[in-house]
Amino acid sequence: MSVLRARRALRRQATEQRALFDLPNHRAFVQYLTGLDPLRDTEAAIAQAVEKLDVDILVCSVPRPLKPELADDPNLYGIEPTVWRHHGSTDGNIFGHDPVANRPHLTLDGDGLRAHYVAEDARNRRFVGGTALTHGFLFTTCIHYAAEDLDYEDEVFRVDGLLDRYEALSARQLHAWMAANPELMLCHDDIANAKALAMRPAFLRKHLFPRYRRLFAPIKARGIPLLCMTDGNFLEVGADGFFLDRPAIELEQLAARCGPERIYFTGPTPEIMTVGSPRAVAREMDHLAELAADLPGFLYHMPGGWVHNMPLENVK
Repeated sequence: MSVLRARRALRRQATEQRALFDLPNHRAFVQYLTGLDPLRDTEAAIAQAVEKLDVDILVCSVPRPLKPELADDPNLYGIEPTVWRHHGSTDGNIFGHDPVANRPHLTLDGDGLRAHYVAEDARNRRFVGGTALTHGFLFTTCIHYAAEDLDYEDEVFRVDGLLDRYEALSARQLHAWMAANPELMLCHDDIANAKALAMRPAFLRKHLFPRYRRLFAPIKARGIPLLCMTDGNFLEVGADGFFLDRPAIELEQLAARCGPERIYFTGPTPEIMTVGSPRAVAREMDHLAELAADLPGFLYHMPGGWVHNMPLENVK
């Protein structure tokens, strides 16, 4: 039923309950729910959690097998360590930036890259396809190659040909993803901060939004719903569906601007989930449910994902 509910929500059709767009990977909660430790039996634990929670759409991919010793990793986020930007982690060679260097799968030729994404989606379907819808995703839609790799200011994008190289690389990846016949695409670029857009609107309109239109054209031509994700307050931008980085941008703000025909995905703020009480979390969920009453494309989603230090009672 979950896959059917997901499809209805993506078409903005009424469902008997709100769809859940999630990757359940909070270690203590997954253990509580399934009896399995996701650091010891990763794939089975996540697959069982998806089934028990009746997750409608899986977020990105089921993690590869992990090891218990990761619990002591100082960079642990959910059940996997993350790579934080810090002094020395980024490259100052802006003019010579090669985004392929840190992404080995992008050295594959066209057939190889298509096979890579088809295999990625097939793996996810094998673990959760009986319950949840899987989707294609690209985390570096255009400017995020620089955000991940470079020590830069906004002026970096004025380097001759840099955005062209990023666009070409992403076009190649999105074309390859189409071989997997995804029912949904999720694309990410951080173009905003907590207050507003991170770059001048005139620059975005001239140099970035036309690239998005070109990149997304093959997705739109196939009628595939497209969800856009960015940190921060992006109230000046639009797509089929939006991630809401609460509290930087709130559902009432965006829905008032974009209307009920869009897809919106969000949940309790990470602050409340981490330091609030279970009662405060419940109030957040009630508040969102009330706001979403007239939004048939609303999906529940934990902004920023599940962090290991969120109290179990809040997650429950």
